[in-house]
Formats: sequence, structure tokens, C-alpha cells
Amino acid sequence: MVNMILHNLFNGLQQRRPVFYLLAVLLLCVCSVCAFYGLGLGGPPIQSDGFGYYAYLPSIFIYHDISMKWLAKTDLKLLGHYPPFEEGWTGVNEYGSSGRYLNQYGIGVSVMMSPFFLIANELVQIFGLDSNGYSVAYQISAIISGFFYFSLGLIFLFKFLGLYFGKDKVLFTLFVHVMGAGLFFYATLDSTAVPSHLYSFCLVSTMLWVLASSSRYPLLFAIITGFVLGMIFMVRNINILFGIIFALFGIKSFKELVGIIFNKSWWIRMILAGCVFAITILPQLFYWKVVTGNWIVYSYQNVGFKWLSPEILNVLFGFRKGLFIYYPVLIFSVVGFFYLRKFMPEFSLPLLVFFPINVYLISSWHCWWYGGSFGMRPFVESTPLFAMGFCSLLSGIKKKSVQDLLELTSVICCAWTIFYMLLYWFGVLPFDGMNWKRHLWIWYRFDWLFLLIMGTSILLYLKLWKQESLVR
Repeated sequence: MVNMILHNLFNGLQQRRPVFYLLAVLLLCVCSVCAFYGLGLGGPPIQSDGFGYYAYLPSIFIYHDISMKWLAKTDLKLLGHYPPFEEGWTGVNEYGSSGRYLNQYGIGVSVMMSPFFLIANELVQIFGLDSNGYSVAYQISAIISGFFYFSLGLIFLFKFLGLYFGKDKVLFTLFVHVMGAGLFFYATLDSTAVPSHLYSFCLVSTMLWVLASSSRYPLLFAIITGFVLGMIFMVRNINILFGIIFALFGIKSFKELVGIIFNKSWWIRMILAGCVFAITILPQLFYWKVVTGNWIVYSYQNVGFKWLSPEILNVLFGFRKGLFIYYPVLIFSVVGFFYLRKFMPEFSLPLLVFFPINVYLISSWHCWWYGGSFGMRPFVESTPLFAMGFCSLLSGIKKKSVQDLLELTSVICCAWTIFYMLLYWFGVLPFDGMNWKRHLWIWYRFDWLFLLIMGTSILLYLKLWKQESLVR
């Protein structure tokens, strides 16, 4: 019966109905979240960094105190059994000696969450439930919000890649990057604990689709891109770096790059997008002005970057959180960047400029391992860019046997990531402090689990994907 259901599901997916793919992924997400919280494996969904990203909503709509002084006066155990309010935990800290509290996290996540929050707030009023902003209804609304933007991001990424590649290659690429690049984890269990990466993923996917669709109406799409970039900035300020892709989009060589200073239409697009960007980020600027008296603020106050000692090797290959240690499928995505010039030439130079700078910035952060997290989470918002590389590689390989080997190896890499993700959920893989000795111990004790996951993944791949591909 299960085999028949899966068979029919896959048939629907292959019959030009990608909505079945999305529904299957969402069902898996829902089941994972229900199992995680049902087994009592974690605290309330809104916690850790997510507390700070979310705090704007109850501050504005319930406590009517944007300065967030109410946090210092409230026993947070009454707000969902949270840890005591303390510096560095929630991201909401006293600004100097002003007595006002500055939220170090951007307002963008709260803006995107607001429709779901307001619905939950209305429902608790109607049914007379606890309306402190942290009761069950609000927690569920935050989870639903994460599912919504995850789905929206996948839809835009599917539409974007579909402009350049065949549907089969796009669907397989989406699968390996959802399951093998940390996106599934940050779309489920950490969509509310460290939400900025998931919401940024959605916005970056949207921006790429807008750019790729902009040839007919460049000025209109410059306006839309300016708005999306403004949201990207408000969700996670440092991600304004993605503006490089917009600024360099369509430039295919360094010779053309020099010539843009004389390109009138380029300047018009940049100025137009810049004006829309400035209007979009006004909520963030007004918040900073109210709390600090300044329009532009470095909200992290006492922490920052170590520009002269970036931990690039640790970020990419370290046992603690290394990108390619926990998400090995991305190795193929990076190799695929060499094929971008052939399949996506207008993005080749922008990504060539963007990625080294992005890696440098991520590696220069004072806490380069980014605290308790699964893998190197700052790269989650770059998933659409990695997907571009993987799709290009898959399309650039002409020999069928090599394509099959790439797909099979990618499935095994996904099994590797899923293996570590499950151990993280159950506390075997610690939130932080991993080293090579701990990795050896894990493989000594749980190699059977990896073999089980890998065997199941390969079986599903051969039975559901390859068998149907051969039939077609």
C-alpha cells in the first residue's frame, strides 16, 4: 500500500505537476515537527535567536512598548517558560546606560511573520485564550509562517531554475538541496529558533526569479528588486551583500564590468532600486531612531568581525561546523559554478564576485561557528545559488553514466546530512563543540544508522526516480 502511494505520488510529480513535490516535502516537514515536539526533544518553538527576531510583534501589538522595557520587567516563565532575560541570550540588550533596550536582530522577520501573528492574536481574543504573545496559538502561527515562506521560496526557486533547465533536473536539484544542504532542518525545527536564514532563502529565491524575468520590463523589475533587497536587509542586515548579484546581473566579463560606469540604463536601474530600497527599510531606521536617537546603528554593540583573521578553512572544512563536512553535496554545487558561463552567463560574474566576499565575511565573524546550530547555517540563504551550480553541473555532463553516478553520489551525500541531522535532533550531535574525536565516536556507535539511511535513500532513488526515468 505504501509503495503504491509513493508510486502514484511520483507519477503525479513526473506528469508536469510539481505541486506534488511541494506537498510531499511539506508533509515530511509537518511530520518531522510533530514528531520532534511530540517526543519532547526541544523547548518551545520560539526561542534563542528566534526570541529576538519575534520580539517586535508582541512589543508593538500586545505590550505597546517598542523600547522593549517590558522584557526586563516581566518574568519570562510566564511567557512560555523561557530562560531568564539576560544579555546575549535573546539578542535584546540594554543600549548603553539609556535604560532602553535595543534588539540586535533586524525587524524583517517580524514584518514577514506579522500576518500569521495577527491571525493568531485575533483567534486568542475570540476564544478567550492566553494572549501574552507566547502561548500555543502564537507558537503554532510562527511554525506555519516558516512553512509558508519555505514553500514560497521553493516555488520561486523552481520557477527561476525552470527558465534555464529541464523540469527533471530542477526537481532533482531541489530535492538534494532541501535534504542535503541544511534547508530542511532550518525549514522545520529551526524555522523559529534561528528564522533569519529561512526567510532570507525565500527572499533570495524571489530576487533571482525577478532578475531572470526582468528583460521585458527592466525598470519595473528594478523597483521590485529594490523592495526585495530592502526586506533582505531588514531580515539580516549583512545579507545586503546579495545586492552584488543585482548590481552585476547581466555583466558577462570584467571588461563589461568596467564599462558599466558609462551605461546610463544601468545607473537608472540602480538609482530606482536604491530609492525603493531606502523606502522599504524605513521601519528598521525608525526603530533605531526611537531606541537610540540615531538613524543608523550597529545593533550588535560589543561584538563584531575579526577582519584580519578569518577562519576560512574551519568554516568550509572544520569538524566543528564545516560547510562541506555537514553538507557534502555542496561540493558538486561549487564544481558546477564552472558551468554557469555556459548555461546562466548573466549570473556567472556576479557569483564569481559574490561568493569569495561572502565566505570572507562569514569567516570573519567573531563567533565563526555561529553558536548552537546544525552545520554552517549562514550559507542556508545561499542555497538558491548553490542550486544554480548543481543544475549547471548536471546539465553540463553529457555522458549518461556519469550523470547517473553524480545523482547516486548526491543521494548518498543527502543520506550523510540526514544522518547527522537526526543525531542533532536527539542530542547525540551536540549543539556546539564538535571535534574529530567526537565524529569518530559517533561513527563507531552509529555507523549502522548511516548504513540504514543510505540504503533506504538509494532504494527510493532507484525505485522511484530512476525506474520512472527509464520508463519515460
